[in-house]
Amino acid sequence: MNYKYNKKNLLTYKEKYMYTPYRGVEFLKCFFEDRKLFINRYAVYKTDFKSDLIELSYLFRFIIKRIKKNYPTSTKYLRSIASQLSDEDYHPIKTSYVKYRSLKSLSEDDSINTNFFLNALLHNILYNPGQDTIKIFVDKITHKFEVSKRIYSQYSKNFIRGEKSNRKLNLYFKVGIILSAYYSDTFNLKYLSALIKICDIISSSDESYIKSSILDKELNALFIFENVFIKTLIDQNVNIDDF
Repeated sequence: MNYKYNKKNLLTYKEKYMYTPYRGVEFLKCFFEDRKLFINRYAVYKTDFKSDLIELSYLFRFIIKRIKKNYPTSTKYLRSIASQLSDEDYHPIKTSYVKYRSLKSLSEDDSINTNFFLNALLHNILYNPGQDTIKIFVDKITHKFEVSKRIYSQYSKNFIRGEKSNRKLNLYFKVGIILSAYYSDTFNLKYLSALIKICDIISSSDESYIKSSILDKELNALFIFENVFIKTLIDQNVNIDDF
């Protein structure tokens, strides 16, 4: 048995995940092996560009802190990412340095720039986590993705319709990080389900396109988060050493 859901380029050929049969522990073994091979393949590549998420590294620490709090058994799975984070480089950005319009205001534009909106959403997750509008828009983006299996570079007012390109991997990464942040706090499986599909899309893409679209540290962190979430979910039911 092989993990089959990322064997074709999912930016070109959609995977609908319809009527997927339950295949038990053997399927999980194939899944983890597939992800391990992917992570190892990209473990040594280094990008020569910077992320446009100025809070990126602080965001990683934010998610790791949530994971450790909510998943006491997760520490052993987080070592590989935690070792990459340098204390002096990963402090929060003062909110006065970053000015975003409100999420509601952005969503009411006739044309919503997805990249800018996702940056604003991530910023609010970090600095204004109690806002009701955050969950509203995380759920809206999750729903739009689940229906189409696509993230568009632009949406019409209130995210009614996706427009322009749906092949920008950095947008899929950002949605994946948003889903990671929300799943680490809520345990709601709909966020984990969407995250797995996001990771399938990224891992199915051409190697050169991945390397030119997603920062090496971003890629590693996202797939480790996914791995930690699934392993901690099954930890009490299956001998995790089998994987």
